[in-house]
Amino acid sequence: TMTAHEEAGNAWYPYLKPMLAAGFTKATLIARANYATLATTAQGHVATLWNYTDPETEKVTPINENQELLDNWMDNNKKAFSFYGQRFNIILRDENDNGQ
Repeated sequence: TMTAHEEAGNAWYPYLKPMLAAGFTKATLIARANYATLATTAQGHVATLWNYTDPETEKVTPINENQELLDNWMDNNKKAFSFYGQRFNIILRDENDNGQ
């Protein structure tokens, strides 16, 4: 959770409160223009580089979470989104969002 110092020192922290109130345990606000981290619920809740090992094939794939944000999310070939060192299956896409 956020400390009083963090809340006072960053104008973006109030935007995290509704996310936490909704039950999210991790939240990160990232600037679209340059992918700079604006606010996080903890120091480790930022985009990172890591290796994903496919449990079926044991193939290792490097993951750049900033690239995950940049990727076209409307690409039906993209079956998962990776962030916080985890892979999340994409099960529904907003067809009206144009991948933005």
